Amino acid sequence: MATIYDLIRDTEEELRVARRDAKFCRDDLRDNPKDRKLRIELDNAEHRASEIGRKIAEYEFTARIDEWIDGVMWSRIVPDELLLRLAPRDSRGLDDEWLAAAHLSRQGVKVPKGWRSSTGETVNDHTFNQSDPGRAA
Repeated sequence: MATIYDLIRDTEEELRVARRDAKFCRDDLRDNPKDRKLRIELDNAEHRASEIGRKIAEYEFTARIDEWIDGVMWSRIVPDELLLRLAPRDSRGLDDEWLAAAHLSRQGVKVPKGWRSSTGETVNDHTFNQSDPGRAA
């Protein structure tokens, strides 16, 4: 069974290929700047690279969440009491993914756009990020 780290590694290889394809398209377009087909190919290659980059960010965030939850389970990390009280709950209990994401966000880790915990809850980076310059003291 593939681990999240295997997915990250494989997706990083996909990103390398997509970036290489985009570079080749840019090189070809430099030689023939009016070629509409090459412009479309370049746009598609750059879009693919962007999408893959976002996927990697999501996988890496998921890995960080798993590591944080493991840290709590092994008593290496103590959850913040306020975040613990704020954490959503469902029929299975505490939403530990949300709690981990809130802690990571507070530490300055970027939450991927559109990320949701298993209960469907989101974490707003600006809510918990203490380094946010707009945050009231």
